[in-house]
Amino acid sequence: MSQPALGECTLAQVQGLVGSAFAVQGPTGAVSLRLVEVADLGRRAADFKAPGGVSVRLECFSLTFAGPTSQPLQQGTWSVTRDGRSEPEAVFLVPVQRAGDELRYEAVYF
Repeated sequence: MSQPALGECTLAQVQGLVGSAFAVQGPTGAVSLRLVEVADLGRRAADFKAPGGVSVRLECFSLTFAGPTSQPLQQGTWSVTRDGRSEPEAVFLVPVQRAGDELRYEAVYF
């Protein structure tokens, strides 16, 4: 069975992906990223109510990826694939830090 898209995952599911490899279709070919951190950003009220009128609280989190400095990605929406998920998904990545020989990128889901 295919894995859910990152935006459909729970916090626990994405925490289980730390260390996983992701492939981004970059301007010069595939760029390999690794998920290095998941940060819990709390919960927010959803724009809908569950059956029975129960208010829903959605989990919010940020993902930090590490990639090579030799293939930098600019801020933007990129086509990303990962093991266990055959369909690529659109992920908005923001370069946030250079850490040694790696560039760090952040994606926020809220």
